[in-house]
Amino acid sequence: MITAITIKSNFLKLFFLFLSITAASFLKAQPAKFSAHGIGGGGAFYCPVVNPNNNKEMFITTDMSDLYHSMDGGNSWSVTNFNYYASCGSLSQVLFTNTPNLLYSICQNTTAQVNQAVLSTDEGTTWAPLATDPSGGNGVYYIAVNP
Repeated sequence: MITAITIKSNFLKLFFLFLSITAASFLKAQPAKFSAHGIGGGGAFYCPVVNPNNNKEMFITTDMSDLYHSMDGGNSWSVTNFNYYASCGSLSQVLFTNTPNLLYSICQNTTAQVNQAVLSTDEGTTWAPLATDPSGGNGVYYIAVNP
């Protein structure tokens, strides 16, 4: 005959068994050591672009204001110094030209809080605003170049 004490005892045994298995699976699921598996910090990537004259060179921007540059087809990446370039996400596509090392893009002017057209003459290592602001200080939202 099954009694209330037997049912309670069996329930407690099953409960502790379930609890032990669950705790063991949580402990085993945690990685012993963290290792990065690529660039990124939880944000989104925008505007990947490959140099039409060198398919090993590419740029990609993020919504975290970074501009990443690769010279080996994406095997390794370097981030552009934020003092020169602050990405404005999906607007910040890098544009290549037929002139070696000359690049154009849009980045955020963090002082004026507007987007500005910028150029680089050293393969994207440093960036500077155009000599004349085509927006008159109102912000740039699209740029095109004639290679």
